[in-house]
Amino acid sequence: MLNCSQLKFHPWQFEWLTSWEVVWDQSLMSRWHEWIDQSADAHVFFEPSMVRAWVETYERLKHIEPRFLIARGGDNCVIFQPLVEVKENWKGAWQTSLRPVGYSEYDYHDPIIVGQADPLLIKSYWESLFSEIDSRWNRSLDVVAINGLRSYCISDKFNINRTGVAPFISLQGINSVEGFLSSLSQSLRGDIRRQKRRLESQGDVTLRVFSKDETEEALNILPGILSRHALRWPKSYRAPGFHANIVKNCLRKGILHMSELRVNDNPISWHFGFLYKSRYYWYMPVHNPAFNQYSPGKIHLFMCAGEALKKGVNIFDLLKGEEDYKKQWTTSTEDLFELTWQSTSVISSLRQIWISGIKPDMSRAAAALKMR
Repeated sequence: MLNCSQLKFHPWQFEWLTSWEVVWDQSLMSRWHEWIDQSADAHVFFEPSMVRAWVETYERLKHIEPRFLIARGGDNCVIFQPLVEVKENWKGAWQTSLRPVGYSEYDYHDPIIVGQADPLLIKSYWESLFSEIDSRWNRSLDVVAINGLRSYCISDKFNINRTGVAPFISLQGINSVEGFLSSLSQSLRGDIRRQKRRLESQGDVTLRVFSKDETEEALNILPGILSRHALRWPKSYRAPGFHANIVKNCLRKGILHMSELRVNDNPISWHFGFLYKSRYYWYMPVHNPAFNQYSPGKIHLFMCAGEALKKGVNIFDLLKGEEDYKKQWTTSTEDLFELTWQSTSVISSLRQIWISGIKPDMSRAAAALKMR
């Protein structure tokens, strides 16, 4: 791979949006929608209504300020990157960080890229971004952490860590549910058929997909989905009101794909996911463990893939994580990376020690914090 420092330098112009009034203004909304429509690789997590759902949730939980970035470079390339400055309270040692919108809740944070952007230009963008952050925000930041990137630039400035993979199923060239079934391994194909027959012996098996005008119905079943999810993954954090905000912002726009697998109109499995720009996102599945013997999650995923095919989807994205069940469906993955930067100032170092759980000399820490 090429090192950014070895590349021909491409000048970039940076415009920072630092107030929510500007971010939510209709003039930016119009440009934002144009950019994301024109971007070949734009993901659902930076769609405006998804961004708004996250912001509406976390602005009540943390002190966050917008640092949305519009960068222009090359002949006609525009890069739009929704970032936020997060200021922690005493539990977080008053640390200030720069992070992408959706940092912990959303899987991808690749910026929206519009126009002619060859790999050299994109690599120069990351190098220039570091210099821009260092000159403009260095004194106010303790940490920069941009995760959920599916491509990265090797640089001696940002620290780069591979954080995992995101498996995906390619649906290109598949035109029917039977064609999809035939593309799967023999063992998985046989198990799907067998378990579907077993479920059908209990009654009619159907998939209910909530329509754009069923926001109230979707909100009514949401607490049950979240409670089952909490029982299955008790250590997983669920920000209060976050999923409800997604329902309110995204269902009516056709972005949220919320469904129930039913047997005789009795729901046994639920999925909270997204359908956007020819890509289906398998985000939060949960099922009734009383039906484990029928593999309801597997049948549900298969039926959602059928729905995705009807919508002309090319990629069924299983998102980040290397759970064993994903390996049954595909061997195709994308690597995920995180770019980080840590201030070396005394105060920032003390804050990081505090967060790491190491007990510092409290008198020296207090004195250093007062100096800020």
